[in-house]
Amino acid sequence: EIKVMTNNDVALPYKCRNLRNLQISFSTAQCMPRKFPSFGNTMNDPIKTQFTALREAMSSLNIKTKKREQILEMLLSLENTVALKIQSTNEHKNGQSKSTSNIHALATDKQRKKKRRLFKMKTETDGDKSNKSLLSMAKSKRTQEIQTVSRREDSIQNLHLFLENRAAKLALDRHENSSFYIPNSALETLQRKLLKMPVEPCPENSAPVACLFGPDDYESEDRYGEVAAAQTISTYPVISDFGRSGDPICDRFYVQLYENTSIISLADGCNWGAKPREAAILACNEIVSFMSSRLCKYVDTSDIGCLLLKAFMRAHDKILATKEVSYDAGTTTALAGLLVKLAEPIDSKEWVFVCVSVGDCKAFYYSKKKKSFVDITVGNRMNLTDARDCGGRLGPADAEGINPDLRNLMSYYALLDEEDIVVVVSDGVHDNLDPQLRGLEPSEFGIDAGDWNEAEEKFSEQTNSVKCKYLIDTMNETVHKTNEPVTPHLITNSLITLAKETTEPCRSYMEQTLGARQPEDYKKYPGKMDHTSCISIMARQYLAHPHQDLTSIIQTERATKEFLRFIEGESEDTLSFFMRDSDLSQAEKKTKIQQDVLFLQSIYKLDSEMRSQYIHKAFEIYNMCHSEDALLSLDKNLEDSFNASCKSFVDGVAGCVENHLHHLFECFKSTKWMKYECFTPEHEEQ
Repeated sequence: EIKVMTNNDVALPYKCRNLRNLQISFSTAQCMPRKFPSFGNTMNDPIKTQFTALREAMSSLNIKTKKREQILEMLLSLENTVALKIQSTNEHKNGQSKSTSNIHALATDKQRKKKRRLFKMKTETDGDKSNKSLLSMAKSKRTQEIQTVSRREDSIQNLHLFLENRAAKLALDRHENSSFYIPNSALETLQRKLLKMPVEPCPENSAPVACLFGPDDYESEDRYGEVAAAQTISTYPVISDFGRSGDPICDRFYVQLYENTSIISLADGCNWGAKPREAAILACNEIVSFMSSRLCKYVDTSDIGCLLLKAFMRAHDKILATKEVSYDAGTTTALAGLLVKLAEPIDSKEWVFVCVSVGDCKAFYYSKKKKSFVDITVGNRMNLTDARDCGGRLGPADAEGINPDLRNLMSYYALLDEEDIVVVVSDGVHDNLDPQLRGLEPSEFGIDAGDWNEAEEKFSEQTNSVKCKYLIDTMNETVHKTNEPVTPHLITNSLITLAKETTEPCRSYMEQTLGARQPEDYKKYPGKMDHTSCISIMARQYLAHPHQDLTSIIQTERATKEFLRFIEGESEDTLSFFMRDSDLSQAEKKTKIQQDVLFLQSIYKLDSEMRSQYIHKAFEIYNMCHSEDALLSLDKNLEDSFNASCKSFVDGVAGCVENHLHHLFECFKSTKWMKYECFTPEHEEQ
């Protein structure tokens, strides 16, 4: 495209940069292709020569014929326009005859019309540019807002701004006893739910005793002895030639256990795909990271609640900060809490669980004394008859694509006895404990209604009570049917198994019927398939793992046997990390690694054992100086120096072998024996 610019320069294709010397004696916005009569020799020869050279250059360009013709036509239009302007100027100066004046008037009229047309086109072009500019400004403003949000500090003022939106305030107002009460702030309302109960502080700079996180690729249970268990699975069907529906799993759990404190976090990404999965991972990790760095900054339950709200704010900001455009991020529900020991018992209760929830994840606790579950997050499922409405979520959930949905954001607490068990589940568990989704009718519970929608509309309180009671009764029945002691592992395994068994008919139908959708007949196909998570944590002080490092494994006979057994059963993929340049077979690699373990064990058992003539001679001298008939006694400083050198050598060798075995030890830590069997005394295990 050729344009005559306002600075009298000509914008040319890159192959015609040598024609920049073309000089035009007037300025215009844009030249459109038009048919003009030839003006012969009215144009000055130098300008005409330059136009001729420009046409020849255009003709020689290696471009499509149609495009070349268009360019030449535009160039001709430009040449005639220049000629017209020169002619009209000359005629005006020289005072031409009437006929010439008429031609000049005609030319001037044409020029005027052309200017009007060009002005109109320029206005439209400027309008397009203005619209683009506005869009660019809006995008820039949104980017600045996201950057501002991602960098905001966890101050009380920012927390007020995060919480004070209409959706959150309406939800909080609804929970007040008086319909006329308007809280001073959302933060005040949330904190008022938590009594100021003093708690034991977590020691500063304390490291976690254990961490549980998942799901892993095998959807296996993560455990820490008999005090903590967590698992996430998918109950969706596996469709032939397609794979499993709903993958990847969008649930995420992360737990950190300290000596007298537990940080529990569960996030359930909304919908399917990579975006909600990423949002759930970001939220979980950010909440736990934020809380773990502030474990020594609270003194009571109200402080914990405030920190949890700030953690939710940081999690929301983190989700937005990962995308250039905020609405491109995913959304997630979340429930996070701290299980801490009270400074002084309250009503004989020694522990308290404080949590904050947005969305439809739920928290319970199992009372050892009452042998029953208690719902901590009563009423957080706002729409009882529609499981698709999660009630709230973090991430860009509003029309602007920047604010969260905080309709059911709420804080909760529960006082616990020693060894009570906190249970946190996603909707993939508790939706399958709903009588409506299990195909039961309201009439079976004494509600005079044709369906659950009518029951919710006419008898909302009774319907809510019936569903809550059924949920608790089903959980109690599920964990008690084995007649085994109730542990976190038993609860997690029982509830996950219940969700799988409940959805089995629907899952089998969809796997066997190509292209079938999930049936709505809950009597024949009960339950709701979903990503399903359960976390169970016992309220008690947590002991350190008996085998925290490779040294403790090697120094314990029982642990060494288990480690050698693990190496024997490992696959080629795991062992390929070792001796990558070696031509040894898999069996030879296993033998070599087992020899390394036994060699490391011998190093730990012996004080020192050296080779080479010089070092061997040094040992002879050392022994001579310690014999009964020694002619001289060894100076203490020399002996200490020799011992230090020997110790340094032995430690160096041990370090080399430990580094060699480190990867296998990390794999060994994920085995059942390391997760919980090692906590059982050897005589009980046998």
